[in-house]
Amino acid sequence: PHIREDRIENSNARNKSLAFGTSRFFSNGFVGFSISRLENNYGLPPGAHSHSDEDGHDHADEYDHDDEHDHDDEHDHDDEHEGEEHGAENVRIDMKQTRYALKAQTQFSHFFQELDQHISWTDYEHKEIEHHDGQSHVGTIFAHKRTEYRANLRQKSINLGSESTDSRQWQGVIGVHVTDGRFGAIGTEAFIPTSDTQSV
Repeated sequence: PHIREDRIENSNARNKSLAFGTSRFFSNGFVGFSISRLENNYGLPPGAHSHSDEDGHDHADEYDHDDEHDHDDEHDHDDEHEGEEHGAENVRIDMKQTRYALKAQTQFSHFFQELDQHISWTDYEHKEIEHHDGQSHVGTIFAHKRTEYRANLRQKSINLGSESTDSRQWQGVIGVHVTDGRFGAIGTEAFIPTSDTQSV
């Protein structure tokens, strides 16, 4: 087939995103909810993907799709005759992410001024779809589910000066940040084990 010299094969991409949010306000605060959906489908140019586990790439690192894989010798199609018998393999990434978030603020009239709370749930998955000789199959599936909760309790400012004109103020914040995540992979490149992470 004719290949245009000014075009990189299998490098196109499709992107879809949708977000919705709503809030309700009260006399002493508010509560809000949002949901977002992201879908990406993009190809990896020829030579940018392989099946070796010696590169140590990590798909769990904040959903980073670094495709710095090394080719095994058996996948090397430098031989002209072998290239005629077998078509080149194209790999596409099919990524989907859904995120739910809930945020609330409550204001007080005593020692503490306000309480901010935020909780979110993220469901992430991407598939490596391999196309070869007119057929396609899912090679590897990477999935990451994460729950995160943050809360900040802020106290009112206290004047530390001895006179009313003294501007020295003291204000404190008490906070907590909790995360719970699970990452796993199945398929031909599932070289890392399923992992559960929690932090406080």
